[in-house]
Amino acid sequence: MAQSVEQYKVFGDQMAETRMVKETVSKYFKRLLEIPFDAKAEDVSSRKMNQFGDLNRAYGQTVSEGAPAESAWAALQSVTRYVDHAKSTRGGSEAESRLLSAQFGSGAAMKAEAVRLLTADSDFAELLRQPFVPGSRDPDSDVKAILAQPFRSRATV
Repeated sequence: MAQSVEQYKVFGDQMAETRMVKETVSKYFKRLLEIPFDAKAEDVSSRKMNQFGDLNRAYGQTVSEGAPAESAWAALQSVTRYVDHAKSTRGGSEAESRLLSAQFGSGAAMKAEAVRLLTADSDFAELLRQPFVPGSRDPDSDVKAILAQPFRSRATV
């Protein structure tokens, strides 16, 4: 158990030191929700747009409560906050349904996908390796190159 806690601490420290500017966090949430990066709001379902808004609000609250701003840790914790406290669920009492979803159901799957995107997805790994240079001519150019690739759903990955 102590070894697992130490591994989790190392993971958390690495995520806290991994910089994700606001635009990258937004793209992370879109990827998690399977919203194409170039989609217009009117082309996305109301449900997906509501989830996207909820994730952004969770990010703001997570940072305001002390998570390192513009970090992968804050983005990941936002997903956890959303799943554990805001994501809608069905059946039974709200608290029980939310707990079951967060631990074993669609919420658990969303949290696992959030971790996978940050640790095993080649597009995001490349995105996170690229240095962000404030004040450069186009600070988002490395992101644009990666995002120029066609959108792939999880089913085809």
